[in-house]
Amino acid sequence: MLEIRLEEVWPYVDLFLIVEANVTFTGLSKPLIFAENRHRFEWAESKIVYRQLTVDHELLADESQDARYGWVNVEKTRDAVTWHLRNVVHAADKTLY
Repeated sequence: MLEIRLEEVWPYVDLFLIVEANVTFTGLSKPLIFAENRHRFEWAESKIVYRQLTVDHELLADESQDARYGWVNVEKTRDAVTWHLRNVVHAADKTLY
């Protein structure tokens, strides 16, 4: 899906920010799929900014807790993406829609 997306919007997008976490929405460990397959996207490196979001499992809600804690994980991920857009990519506030 990512390969198709990159190819389809390539002429219209200046930069692709890919933030990949080591946990799922529910806090379970997961492999870093993009990192493991990055070689497949060498052709797109000029427009890719990749950051790994390594989450300390002790800070996350685990799957056995109430489902609402999954939203805590989403909030932390969203905050990380916003931080990278502002501080690494230097996107203006008006472009963060």
